[in-house]
Amino acid sequence: MNGIGRIILDFDNTLFDTDAFKRALSGALVELGVTREMFWQLYPRVLDHGGERLGYSPDRHAKLLHELLPDIDPYQASVLLDRVVDRAADFLFPDAREFLSRMISLNVPLMLLSRGDEWFQRRKIAASGLDRFVHEIHTGPEAKVKIITTFPDVSGKTVLVNDHLEETREILKIRPTWMPVLKRRLDIPPEKYLSVGMLNFRTLTEIRDYLTVFHATNAHL
Repeated sequence: MNGIGRIILDFDNTLFDTDAFKRALSGALVELGVTREMFWQLYPRVLDHGGERLGYSPDRHAKLLHELLPDIDPYQASVLLDRVVDRAADFLFPDAREFLSRMISLNVPLMLLSRGDEWFQRRKIAASGLDRFVHEIHTGPEAKVKIITTFPDVSGKTVLVNDHLEETREILKIRPTWMPVLKRRLDIPPEKYLSVGMLNFRTLTEIRDYLTVFHATNAHL
C-alpha cells in the first residue's frame, strides 16, 4: 500500500491554539493579585523545575507562587488555573474537529504526539475532547525524537503533521521515510516557508483536503 498507513499529529499549536490558552492562564490569577507579568516571570521555572525540563503543571506553578508570595493560597491558585484547563475545547483551532473527522474517514491509525508534563498534557487533551478522535496518545517530557523510536513501522506512508520546523527536521533524521506536513505558525511570515523543503499549509482544512486526495490517489497503487 502506497497510501497513508498512519497519521501522527502534534497537539500544541497544530490542533490547539496554545498561545491563546497561555494568555488565558496568565490572566487566571489576577483576582489573587498575580499580574500577567508575574505569571510569565515564573513560567520558565515551572517548565524547568530543578534543572530538569518537566513541562507545564498548574499545581507546580501554584506551589512556586506560594513560595515567592506566601499570601497566595496554592490550592486556590490551582483551582483557578484548572478552570482554564477545563475550557480547553474553547482553544481548539476552528477546523480541528472537522479535520480529525475527515482523517477518521481515511480508516488509518491516528496518533497524538505531544511533549510536556504527561499528566497535564493528557488532561488538557481530554478536556479538549480530541482524545475521542484518535487511537493512541503519546506524551511525556522527553523530546519527540526519543518517543518516536518506540513506534513500529507500518505499511504505507506515515504522515507527521507538526508546526515545529526544526523538531520535524530532527525527527526526519531518524525516520527519513516519513511524510512531513507542516502547519504554518501564525508568528512566522508565509514567505519564510519558501525554502523549507516540506509540504506546508496555513490551515488544517488545507491539510485535510491534501491528505484526502493523496490517500485516495495512492491507496491502491
